[in-house]
Amino acid sequence: MQTNNLTAILRKFRESLNLDKNTWQNFSIFLARLHLEAAPDEIRAQFTGPLANTSPESKELAEVFAMLHTQAEDQARAAKVLYSLAQLWTEAIRLRGGAA
Repeated sequence: MQTNNLTAILRKFRESLNLDKNTWQNFSIFLARLHLEAAPDEIRAQFTGPLANTSPESKELAEVFAMLHTQAEDQARAAKVLYSLAQLWTEAIRLRGGAA
C-alpha cells in the first residue's frame, strides 16, 4: 500500500478513536511490544530499547498493527470469532510494504 494512502487510513482510524497523534503512537508501540511474541524475529528487534529510539518506520508499523488488532478485537467480540496475532503481524508488514 502506498505510504500516502496508509497515512490517510491511519489518521482516519486514529481520529475515529478521538486520539491525538502522540497518544495513538504511544499506544500503538505499547500494543506492538505487548504482542511481540507473535511477531517475526526481525520485527522484535525493532521494538527494543527506549520509546524515543523507535524509528519512524517502526512507529508506522506499530500503528498498522494496532489498527488491525483493534479491528480484529472488535470483530472477535461481536461475532465471537478468534484471530491470530501472528497473522495480524503478517498483514501489518504486508500493508506497510515490508518490515521497517
